[in-house]
Amino acid sequence: MIIDHAHFGLRGGFIGVDVFFVISGFVITAMLLREVRAQGRVRLGRFFIRRGYRLIPAAVVVIVFTAVVGMLLLSPLGTQQQAAVTGGAAAVGVSNTALYAISSDYFSEHTQSNPYLHTWSLGVEEQFYLFFPLVLLLVRKVARHRARAAAVVLTIVTVVSFALSLVASYSAVLPIIKSPSIFAFYMMPTRAWEFAAGALIACGAVWLTSLKGHALATWTGLALVLLSAIFIDNSVPFPGLVAIIPVLGAALVIFGGLTPNRGSRVLAWRPLAHIGDLSYSLYLWHWPLLVFARRLWPDSVVAVIGALILTYIAAYLTYRYVETPFRGRAKSWTWRTLRMPAVAVGVALLAAGSMLVGAQSNWGNANVEAAADQLLERPIGYNQCLSTTPVSQRDLGPCTWEGEGEPIYLVGDSNAQQFTEALISASETLDRPLTIATWGGCPFFDVGRVDRNDPNKGAECSLYAEEGGRWLAQQPAGTVVMAAAGEMIMDDGIVFRTGQELLNDSSSKAAQWGDAMAARVAELEMAGHEVFVVPTMPHFAGTSRAWWHPVQCQNADLFTDPSLCSARVSTPDMQEGMAAIVRGDQRGIASSGAEEIDLTGQVCESGWCETYRAGTWLYRDGLHITPTYSEKIADVFADALR
Repeated sequence: MIIDHAHFGLRGGFIGVDVFFVISGFVITAMLLREVRAQGRVRLGRFFIRRGYRLIPAAVVVIVFTAVVGMLLLSPLGTQQQAAVTGGAAAVGVSNTALYAISSDYFSEHTQSNPYLHTWSLGVEEQFYLFFPLVLLLVRKVARHRARAAAVVLTIVTVVSFALSLVASYSAVLPIIKSPSIFAFYMMPTRAWEFAAGALIACGAVWLTSLKGHALATWTGLALVLLSAIFIDNSVPFPGLVAIIPVLGAALVIFGGLTPNRGSRVLAWRPLAHIGDLSYSLYLWHWPLLVFARRLWPDSVVAVIGALILTYIAAYLTYRYVETPFRGRAKSWTWRTLRMPAVAVGVALLAAGSMLVGAQSNWGNANVEAAADQLLERPIGYNQCLSTTPVSQRDLGPCTWEGEGEPIYLVGDSNAQQFTEALISASETLDRPLTIATWGGCPFFDVGRVDRNDPNKGAECSLYAEEGGRWLAQQPAGTVVMAAAGEMIMDDGIVFRTGQELLNDSSSKAAQWGDAMAARVAELEMAGHEVFVVPTMPHFAGTSRAWWHPVQCQNADLFTDPSLCSARVSTPDMQEGMAAIVRGDQRGIASSGAEEIDLTGQVCESGWCETYRAGTWLYRDGLHITPTYSEKIADVFADALR
């Protein structure tokens, strides 16, 4: 997993969590069964306090360190808030629930900047530790053949949990469950089957030891785990069906290790055993250190290597001076033994809470406050007017502004929606009514989009173009302002369909884009509308993510000089990067004769294109201008539409 997070190959390294869950289920169950055999019962208080002393001290050290460093290096424009909530939740063992509640897709760029992201798996583990001993206690009280009854219960848990995991992984919508695929990834009920797989081996260890084939099982299991890490990636629903492979691999390795064999002796090799001893601290430290390294030195391999070296050093020190001294110190559940974990959790909550309060109050800094006011604002009617509901079925009341003259219609994707403030102001100046009917991610013309990462998006965009066109043809004649981001022309994950042919290269896609635009302009003009096209505005690429985003601004930079957080590209470089997009837009405008409102000159002045200028944030991310800047360019629209 650490190799995957360092981006050194093994793109499926995240399956290491699944392997860990199986091992954890085996170890904890074996420990509880030994206690039942030795003492005839499970002492839950003793179990919970020992787990607390084992897990909490090291976790609190990392939570506090991460909060302190995060106050300087993380952005107060959302990243600190999300990190603080996750860190506080991690302190009480529910960070997986927090990440699910804020709909944080584990693989999204924004979520990957959360230095507490990795703690979700510890939350799942701790919740299983709370649930499973209670199950064993119930089995002990009601069943005569305890081991057999435990195995039956575990089998039921495995089947039910696995079924829920499958349903949630492959469903877009489910009753009660919000964001099913995210629920499947983060939540204990959909992961319990992985712990139960290890627990079943522990329950049947005596019988399983008598079987043959342990060496073969060890090597087969190792091969399955390695193949999973190499070939599984985030393009497939996960956990889903594919999670069986690493879980089976881990189970085979555990089964193989029940008796000594060459494979198990390899795993017991001293350097590997040493890494195993440090594994908890290594896991705790590696992710925040990698996040901070990439904050300071984006795309630097040397920085990543340095972070990994620091990870080992920090993990060794934590293991020796924090984990080891506290391990086994608590022998029973008493008010005295509860003092340490209670104080430690309180310190962690205080650290995370301090970061949250500071971020929410903009750290009392005028630069941070100004940036937050501009960058976190969204266009008026953002949630109502930028919709994925067919236009004819929408309540357009919140998206309509009154006036006496001919109506103005704003259509297109979020790159049209970004002109809301400009057009509201322009329509008021001209005393003309305005209606906004945009659709996220879709232009107002059909290019035959086929999205490899989102199979439903093409049909969505076709629906908007077809149904929206019919709606607009029935409206009073007026002026249509049409805008859309041409970035899909450059996106290798999106192809355009024309007849039976799929267009992959940017030149062919640009031609299709222009032709589809021209055809739509002609249809609108036939319906009596005048059409203005706003070509794709300059877009700013990111460093460690696809597009520039202010959530990557360091708090310390915003305090001192906000321009350090902005993106700045020379005009020639911007023109070169957007050449294919410009060709597509200009083909459509030239062949249709539509009017053009080109805003490139507004963003690119004196040879430079910028996202920040003289106290004003022009862009809220690499693809969209801010409402503040939209208001500033209202005169450009008013002059064009006058």
